[in-house]
Amino acid sequence: MIRAASGPGPGPDFDVAGFDPVLTDADGRVGRILFPVPAAALECSARTSSKTSFGMPRDLNADGPIDNLDHVDDYLLLPVRVRIDWLGADGPRSFELDTILSLR
Repeated sequence: MIRAASGPGPGPDFDVAGFDPVLTDADGRVGRILFPVPAAALECSARTSSKTSFGMPRDLNADGPIDNLDHVDDYLLLPVRVRIDWLGADGPRSFELDTILSLR
């Protein structure tokens, strides 16, 4: 299981060398890591990801069934999306990458 280190974390936003943020970006950072649900719960069901698919529904704890239970304490698979929005030579650009993090 992936756990955050103790103490304050850097947050979901990050910089990319050589990329300028779009003018409307509130924090001035081009990158952001997104998860399928708020940090308080990690459910397998499709209802948790109605706006963004993240490959859901999915068996996050690899026990067989896809259920509506909170798997924040027993997940083995963690769907994530990495999004980059930057100001390119021809105007605003963006790129998204969906992937699954796993310990194995």
